[in-house]
Amino acid sequence: MAHGEVFANMDPSDFMIMKKESKSPSKKRSTATRARGVFPCERCGRSYVRKDSLQRHLQWECGKEPTFQCPFCPQRCKRKAHQIRHIRRQHSNMIDMVDPKCDPKAMESVND
Repeated sequence: MAHGEVFANMDPSDFMIMKKESKSPSKKRSTATRARGVFPCERCGRSYVRKDSLQRHLQWECGKEPTFQCPFCPQRCKRKAHQIRHIRRQHSNMIDMVDPKCDPKAMESVND
């Protein structure tokens, strides 16, 4: 019996693709590895890919008023990083106008 005849007589369901086992020892998840998946907020319905993002949302954002006020306009942000980004994008020509004597730390991170 030729090689081709053996496969011709077999039912396609006899062919199963098996995952090749890894020869390396199994790696355990480190504590630094973050869980991934879909993590919805039960309060507002937003969903996050990472669990730590949902936890940050619950702690600092969900249901809370924005606390970071732009010194140049009425814009308020829930995160300082968003305030800094807003100031750099919208008020780049006004950054030098802030008087550091009044509040030396006010624009410290904006100028970085």
